[in-house]
Amino acid sequence: MMSSVLRVAVGIVRNSKNEVLISKRHIEAHQGGLWEFPGGKFEASEDTFKALKRELDEELGIQIYSASPLIKVQHQYTKLTVLLDVQIVESYSGVAIGKESQELRWVALEELNGYSFLAANQAIINTLLLPKFYPIVDDSMGECAEMEEHLNFLIEQGYKAIQLRAKNLSANSFNELAKNCIQLSNPKGVTLFLNTSMNTAMSLGATAVHLTAERLMAMGNQMPKTPLQIAASCHSEKELHKAEKIGAKFAVLSPVCKTESHSGVRELGWAKFREYAEYSKIPVFALGGLARSDLSAVLSSNGQGVAGIRDFIPRK
Repeated sequence: MMSSVLRVAVGIVRNSKNEVLISKRHIEAHQGGLWEFPGGKFEASEDTFKALKRELDEELGIQIYSASPLIKVQHQYTKLTVLLDVQIVESYSGVAIGKESQELRWVALEELNGYSFLAANQAIINTLLLPKFYPIVDDSMGECAEMEEHLNFLIEQGYKAIQLRAKNLSANSFNELAKNCIQLSNPKGVTLFLNTSMNTAMSLGATAVHLTAERLMAMGNQMPKTPLQIAASCHSEKELHKAEKIGAKFAVLSPVCKTESHSGVRELGWAKFREYAEYSKIPVFALGGLARSDLSAVLSSNGQGVAGIRDFIPRK
């Protein structure tokens, strides 16, 4: 790690209402008046947990006992590069107070975007608002009617981000299916990511698009001017960097493990997945040979959650 990079331990502290704690920077401080998640700089020889434990005691007066990794965010300010090592505080004792006279506030997750945060914290907010599972409705499961039925099932199960992928359908058939699925998803507050081109997604009235790695790499390096939320499939570090550059909301990295459907494709393995996800500037879902029961392994490998097809299909 370069010495010019400032390492900061950040804690996501929740209360019994699942609200998260945020702190307002003193007006005379650098970027004063903006909100941030509590934490502070590493001291020499500290690991992440020790740094976070010390900082939250000094800032908030709480004692933390366990924490798990959420995301690492590297952000370039004008004169400074920071690396935020963000942890979910799983257990703690004490009542949080502003020991440094800073203003504190407990905020519901869905209200976080109503506050003015430090720029580096936006990636944390995006990660907190994403689900842990990203099911895929795929044409391998049957005809359009079966796909719509499965989408309905996923919506009823409470999944809030779902990909619709039907690469074997004609353009007309896909468009008709997509319109029906959008009508099913929107009223339920479900974000449906259409696996298609951005132009097609826009023409169908979608709010989100999932780009294949091929479509991703064919794009320029600038963030496209679009209201669409963008997700992208990635199979390499290069593709993951490209997803970051175009402003993707998240990436799906695959295949992590061997799969029956892609038996001839070499898997990344957990070590590579962990390496790529650790320094990704966007959340990374794991796909390929995984089940929902692998969530803890994904989270401990710096991933956002599990994506998949078969494990989300109900057993008959």
